[in-house]
Amino acid sequence: MMPRFILKMLISCLLFTTFFSFSQNNVSTSIQEKEVKLIELLTQNLTDYRKLCSYIEENFVEPIRFDDGNYILPYHKFQRFLENNFIQTWLKFDKNKKYYELIYLERDRKIAYLQLSRNDTLLFEIKNKSLMKILLNGKNLDKSNILYFPLELYTYGSVCDFSGTTLDFYKQILDWVNIKKYKKIAQWLHSTNPEIAAFGYTGMYFLKRQGIKVRKKEWKRMDFLANWYIPLSICEGCEYSKNKLMKDIISKSELDNLYKSFIYNKKMMGKYKKSSIE
Repeated sequence: MMPRFILKMLISCLLFTTFFSFSQNNVSTSIQEKEVKLIELLTQNLTDYRKLCSYIEENFVEPIRFDDGNYILPYHKFQRFLENNFIQTWLKFDKNKKYYELIYLERDRKIAYLQLSRNDTLLFEIKNKSLMKILLNGKNLDKSNILYFPLELYTYGSVCDFSGTTLDFYKQILDWVNIKKYKKIAQWLHSTNPEIAAFGYTGMYFLKRQGIKVRKKEWKRMDFLANWYIPLSICEGCEYSKNKLMKDIISKSELDNLYKSFIYNKKMMGKYKKSSIE
């Protein structure tokens, strides 16, 4: 006859194995259900964007890896208040190396603009004509002026801490500063896209340091931006950018340091390599 303590051990092991197997099956089923629901939300007509946002936020806060090697990485969210009472929200997550991005602008809980993209390919878009008119200040939107409006999330910075390369938008500003292209810099300064406006502020500050007279209209805009508590997406040498307040990023001390670096590099290199941005 089997000793009682060995029998207890066998029963305990059997119960643990059964429970573990049941738990694993439940987890696997739960993950599969999440993926099926996600695909359903991504592929259906996106009339209720909040349903998609809520589902991503509730179900994809931790990495999910499947037995077949597929995976879904956690979502990243960035939300902020813009000018004219608009709210900008950006969601991003990675499913099997397919990067999904959902960005939308709303005012009084009404959509002004929404786009869902996968690997930079547009999948779905919503435009509210009346709200877009307010957002675009009565102007028509096309590729030539998209930088002047907050329809994309860009990154502010000078040099990438990870690769050591100068960021394209900053390089463009330096090109304009070198040839004193006041009008172009002023256009970026007045952009309702916060990161582009910060680049414009940087360029206008550099022009001022070089003795260029800043007009009253631009002074007023610079004063507004210098005291704005809006978070900016900034480069800090990581895959997903960090964010800091506009007023801290474009402070006098920060820009004076940037300007000193700009003058030093200009003397050392002669001139900057022209950027590809028009």
